[in-house]
Amino acid sequence: MLRTEIDRLTKRIRDFEKLETSGGESGDIIYLKRKIYFLEKTLEQVEKERSELSMKCTMSEEQLKRLQEQMNVSVQTSQRKIIELKKMVQHLKIKAGITDERKESVAN
Repeated sequence: MLRTEIDRLTKRIRDFEKLETSGGESGDIIYLKRKIYFLEKTLEQVEKERSELSMKCTMSEEQLKRLQEQMNVSVQTSQRKIIELKKMVQHLKIKAGITDERKESVAN
């Protein structure tokens, strides 16, 4: 999209330069030169903004990647801890002589 705009403006500059060399009215040439100057400055600003936004986007993508990795590690740690705690509860039930009523009702 930006490349297309640059090409379009470059073509317009060439067209304006042709007008200048073909002997157009001096008022028109001055107007066109001012317009070209304005368009070039605008294009520079747009390119600078695009570059800044591209950098912000890249930084945000990297930050998101790190956060996702941290979340994955956190989830895995939590899952291991849950399994460990379930085993401890089961061991304590066995030690205390508590049986799981659900298992007994299935067996009958």
